[in-house]
Amino acid sequence: MTCNFVQSEVPYFHFTDENFSCKIVPSFGGSIQEFIVDGKSIIKGVPISTEGFEEYKTFCNSAILFPFPNRIASGTFSFGDKPYQLDLNEPKYGNAIHGFVFTEHPEVTSQTDASLSLRFKHTESPGYPFPYTLDLEYTVNPNRLELEFIVVNTGTELMPFGLGWHPYFVTSDQQNFKLHLEADKKYLVNKHMIPDHSIPVNDTIFDLPKLDVDNAYRLTNSEVVLQGPDRKLCFNLPESSYLQLYNPESRKSFAIEPMSCAPDVFNNKIGLYSLMPGHSFQWKLELRFEIFA
Repeated sequence: MTCNFVQSEVPYFHFTDENFSCKIVPSFGGSIQEFIVDGKSIIKGVPISTEGFEEYKTFCNSAILFPFPNRIASGTFSFGDKPYQLDLNEPKYGNAIHGFVFTEHPEVTSQTDASLSLRFKHTESPGYPFPYTLDLEYTVNPNRLELEFIVVNTGTELMPFGLGWHPYFVTSDQQNFKLHLEADKKYLVNKHMIPDHSIPVNDTIFDLPKLDVDNAYRLTNSEVVLQGPDRKLCFNLPESSYLQLYNPESRKSFAIEPMSCAPDVFNNKIGLYSLMPGHSFQWKLELRFEIFA
């Protein structure tokens, strides 16, 4: 495995090995925009260009979601008896969505032939006056991808947060793909795409073509498996995780989004973390790949 920094219109880090390619783009919020194993595209990306960045901002391919994943209703919340107003970056539904860092450019703190570490720094903003650092640590190889989040509260007040990751997985022929997960709740949403109630989950194996979803689930098992005719992808998530599933209209990819909390977490508090000043929090994802001939 080698890793090279590519100076192009939009610079990126390129991990390569025999029949393997992974591209991580710092200016696209430190996101992965190519992941190919044995000649098969695993993660759906966008062109690494200025035009591609506009597409990325719309669909959030592999975006890092912090300090909240998914949506905050009307961008408003209260914490510590104080009201806050976030920017409404989802005008269609009138919400704040996916946090801040997915459009930011982190600094590179370390690089090896199999890893890359990036750091986001936040001082304060009117809607979220809680300083923090967020370190991302990617470990890359042809059989496994690891992504570790390290959050540090650098302020003087208790800090609320949630986090997540927003990859789309290539599913060119969904008729032959199945999703295996164990959950006890599916959150149903109102017309503004905000959860307003939940229903029990009875199934554990789902046929992708029948999954017309943009919903969150509360997991009861930390392993999630996506299997198709030529690949098997196994997620290992932290305990007490949530999962957002989204099946785009094209049915050519499928979003499996690990989250530490439910959508609208600053309001409903479902899975909300609160970090003391000077304290840190770690959250780690592992994705294993098995490619069939």
